[in-house]
Amino acid sequence: MMIRIRRLRTRINLAIALTFIVIAIFSSVCLCFYETQRRADYVMRLAGFLEDLLYKHNDQLSNEVFSGLTKAAQATLFQISERQDVLSVLVFDGEGRFFTGTGSFLPSPLTAGETAFLLNGPDYIVSKEDGLLKLTYTGVLKAHGLHVGFCRIEYSLGSLQRETETIVLIFTVALVSLFCVMSGLLNLMLSRMVVRPLRTLKDSMGCIGEDPGADNAAELLNQLSSALEAGGRDFEDILKSRDETGSLARAFRRMLVYLRQACADLSIAEEKYRGIFENAAEGIFQVTPDGHIQTVNPAVLNIFGFSSREELIKVAEKFGSGCFAKPKAWDSFLGELKAKGRVRDFHVKLRKRNGKNVWVRINAHHLISSDGPLIEGVIQDITERVEKEKVQRELEVAEAATRAKSAFLASMSHEIRTPMNIVLGLTHLALKTELTDQQRDYLGKIRTAAANLLGIINDILDFSKIESGHLDFEEIPFDLHSVLKDLKDLHADKSAEKGIDFEVSCPSLIPRYLKGDPLRLGQVLTNLTGNALKFTKRGHVRVIVDCGEDDGISVVLCFMVQDTGVGITDEQLKGLFTPFVQADVSTTRQFGGSGLGLSISKSLVERMGGEIGVSSRPGQGSEFFFTARFEKLDEPVDSVFDHRPSRAETAALSECVDGLTGYVLLAEDNPVNQQIAKEILESFGLTPVVVENGHDAVEKVREKAFDLVLMDIQMPGMDGYEASRMIRNMEKEGKLCVTTERPLPIIAMTAHAMAGDREKSMAAGMDDHISKPIDFDELYGILVRWLPENSLAESMGILKKRKNGDLLSENDSSEELLPEHLSGFDMTAGLSRVMGDKALYHSFLKYFYDEYQYALEDADKALADGDLQRISVLLHNIKGVAGNLGGDELFSSIRNLEKILRSAPEYGDKDLKQAMEHFRKIFQQTMDALEKI
Repeated sequence: MMIRIRRLRTRINLAIALTFIVIAIFSSVCLCFYETQRRADYVMRLAGFLEDLLYKHNDQLSNEVFSGLTKAAQATLFQISERQDVLSVLVFDGEGRFFTGTGSFLPSPLTAGETAFLLNGPDYIVSKEDGLLKLTYTGVLKAHGLHVGFCRIEYSLGSLQRETETIVLIFTVALVSLFCVMSGLLNLMLSRMVVRPLRTLKDSMGCIGEDPGADNAAELLNQLSSALEAGGRDFEDILKSRDETGSLARAFRRMLVYLRQACADLSIAEEKYRGIFENAAEGIFQVTPDGHIQTVNPAVLNIFGFSSREELIKVAEKFGSGCFAKPKAWDSFLGELKAKGRVRDFHVKLRKRNGKNVWVRINAHHLISSDGPLIEGVIQDITERVEKEKVQRELEVAEAATRAKSAFLASMSHEIRTPMNIVLGLTHLALKTELTDQQRDYLGKIRTAAANLLGIINDILDFSKIESGHLDFEEIPFDLHSVLKDLKDLHADKSAEKGIDFEVSCPSLIPRYLKGDPLRLGQVLTNLTGNALKFTKRGHVRVIVDCGEDDGISVVLCFMVQDTGVGITDEQLKGLFTPFVQADVSTTRQFGGSGLGLSISKSLVERMGGEIGVSSRPGQGSEFFFTARFEKLDEPVDSVFDHRPSRAETAALSECVDGLTGYVLLAEDNPVNQQIAKEILESFGLTPVVVENGHDAVEKVREKAFDLVLMDIQMPGMDGYEASRMIRNMEKEGKLCVTTERPLPIIAMTAHAMAGDREKSMAAGMDDHISKPIDFDELYGILVRWLPENSLAESMGILKKRKNGDLLSENDSSEELLPEHLSGFDMTAGLSRVMGDKALYHSFLKYFYDEYQYALEDADKALADGDLQRISVLLHNIKGVAGNLGGDELFSSIRNLEKILRSAPEYGDKDLKQAMEHFRKIFQQTMDALEKI
């Protein structure tokens, strides 16, 4: 059991004793080390002495032992033992048997191990017998280099033992004397310097709190001041001391000053707290754990509608049962307080004096006071906020319903677009066949009706995007003239068909290069212009651009669409820009529509920072106008929008090229859509290969080289996104069958048209996106943009040469010169790239022969000169044309050679020579075959 020592003097003496014990232990260790070292040195000197002693008598003893002269040997041993402190001398023969000795006892013979050990050197043993310390030395006796026996000398170490005992005694006496002297001196010093000042401080401070009337801080401070003054001169001496006791006394004096200031501050704080308590906007309360109200501030009285604390306590004795609207809520409050130690943001209904309920938020915690444990808390009236949150929740429910409606409209639009693609596609294909006038009229009307239906679907989709907040706007540079030119090109045919004068006017002072969203601007203009043309039977439709506010950085443009159509009445104008509202809602109305176009236009214009309006008179026409703000650009722009090919440009390109060439993989699961897309691609001059899902698409591009992939998104098994990602991974790993070094173009083809669908396709590794129903002119433009140069651009170059007369194929005789089989060529693949035109294919082959018949010499010369760049360019050109003409063997040999050339240091000259020889062989065989046609 540990005994606690309370007196300081006793603690100090114990500390001194422990210190001297540590010093004594350390000194003893040092003494032991010193004695051990001194004893070892003494033994070594003594061993040397004994060895010298034995050496002096070695010859005599050896002869006596060897001759068996026991008495003579004994006499010699007595001469040795006459020396002081020699206890005995013993002699053993060569076998370790005892021979003779001076002792009174018969020793044991030496063992074989001991004799073997002694032959390697003498043995020294220090031992203690009967309190006597002795040294035993055993050495070998030799005669003429041969050992004849052993001699053992026992020597007394009594003098060494006595010296050690004397040193230990002196050390112990000195250590005890030093301990006594130092303890006395330290106790005297500590008594004068520490104990006496501390006793003075104790006596001075001991009277504090003895007066039972001192029940506040001020009275206790007065007692402390009096006690310090009562200390008199002793206390003043302590204050002057520069040691720790003086510091402690000065600290007591500073504490008095600080306490006086703290007492004053506490009084101020109490007054301040009292003011906060009385004037706080939040209610502050204190109740006992069982709910009895102790105190409340005026704010609590205001919340409950009471005029005084006494009235509140009288009416509602207990806080829980008297104030909480539901008693169970008080139990929940106490449960949370007990579990967590405090309550945060506890929302509950309280009952006012008039019986009405009020929503409050309570924060509370446990409080220990002189009266016992209490619960202290703050109450805040949140009735107004709760009502606002209720309204907000109702608003969110309404918005969720709107979003659900928009999502439903978008889903229905998607579902309708797929069969619409079939309707428009089959109609397009049917119109290309031989038809009667009546059939062509029927199909033309079907196409018109389907196009109108598609417009309504697009309006619904845009409306759903706007309502759900998913309609994206871009901020890109664009050319205003390009937007207006597209608008004019788009409506030129319809206006000419109706005999309406259609004009687009943009003064030269209007800024041309702007930054904003050209597609959304064009959408509004197209909508308003389309409406004007639809409601105008004769006269004109004019689109006029004017400039409004211009601050040098941005400009507000005003667009006006004027027509001489049927006009709009004042009653119809009221809800014209409201969704699903039409100017003519009668059952006999002449013009259809969804009633969404103007609503969508209004939303788009507002997103562009403008306003939209209309002025009209029935029978005299209408003028729709809107404003939009754009950032001004000083230099011509080069945006993606400006490079988007128009319908006229696409048609011109189609006429120039006579059709496209190349292998296209079509991934589509719908059989009818497969038929439509296949026939359309074939009409473009392409060779389509059809698969039904993403997994088959991946396997096809692994087995065969394609120039482009049209990938449907929604397919069974593996969708288009996953298939595109797998194709891109195969491309990185070199597992894709390719004929060119450029990445394989993948075009998304889907009925999904919501915001983000295009970005999702791009993220999956696709290059472009076309939505269903497919616009065939748009599809043609995308194919022109993405088909590889070696299968399209080079073919275009050859076709242009043919049109210019550089390739002569004026008569059909060249078709007859084309053999049925050509060594090194896949003629079926080659002919498919020129739509089966044998005469044209023959011209291509001759062109290839004429162009590259001396290419082998150029390649050898470039290789000899070490010009790898020149040979790489030459091989790349030959490979591209050979691949397009079906020269698969030559294409493969060049691809292998290019691979080695790109990493020649790794492959070495041997591999390069072998690849070059293989290329020479295949190239020569190809040229020999072409020379014969």
